[in-house]
Amino acid sequence: DGGPAGKPCSCGAGAGRRSMKQAALVAILLAWSVYARAECREESVLTRGVIAARIERAANFVNVYAKRAHCPSVERACQMAETVKAGEIVLIGPSERDYTCAMANIGQREVTGWLPTSRLVPLLGAVLPWEGRWERRDAVIDIAHTSGRRLRVSGLTTPSVIDPWGRVMRGSQLGELDAKVEPAEGLILFTMGTDGTLGYEDGAPGNCRVWMLRRGPYLVVRDNDRCGRGVSFSGLYRRH
Repeated sequence: DGGPAGKPCSCGAGAGRRSMKQAALVAILLAWSVYARAECREESVLTRGVIAARIERAANFVNVYAKRAHCPSVERACQMAETVKAGEIVLIGPSERDYTCAMANIGQREVTGWLPTSRLVPLLGAVLPWEGRWERRDAVIDIAHTSGRRLRVSGLTTPSVIDPWGRVMRGSQLGELDAKVEPAEGLILFTMGTDGTLGYEDGAPGNCRVWMLRRGPYLVVRDNDRCGRGVSFSGLYRRH
């Protein structure tokens, strides 16, 4: 059935799985493509609907700030210096033409830019552990099991500043997290109240509100910029 002269088709199962994954990615990206010209910024990727994807072939990020009408494209004027290698994991957001907005940790930096959609394979459905020490530049978050399904979340962030001689120095402003939570539907959500941990929608407007989720090797964190003066925990963290 399906082969020449009635012979069985010899198509490989791998090709079928590949087609299904690509179809899933197309469906996901169509949902993102609301506007005629999508934006690609950190905020475009750091949403609760963010998806992890594996790089199938090495690719350069395409500049999100290029104002030329032909960007994003393969033209040299659109290319960034940062490259992701085959097998690396990135987080993806909205799409534009044949490109998808992506974000990744490269060295000590978080890089956001366009990547060719054809080189991305989505990673769906994995249940990933929370516990561990998670780090990014200027911030660390510790997540530990307490009892039942409850977790203790603690964090500290101190911004780096560059002195006139180019040396990296720690700033004096601090941000802190301290909460006891129970993950629900793949999310950690909480507000830090004056008397302890509150629900995400509870508390005063000025309270620190945070959501977290796991994708690929990353702990994805977004706060409301109220978790310290002039600092934020928002970004991608890797387990130390």
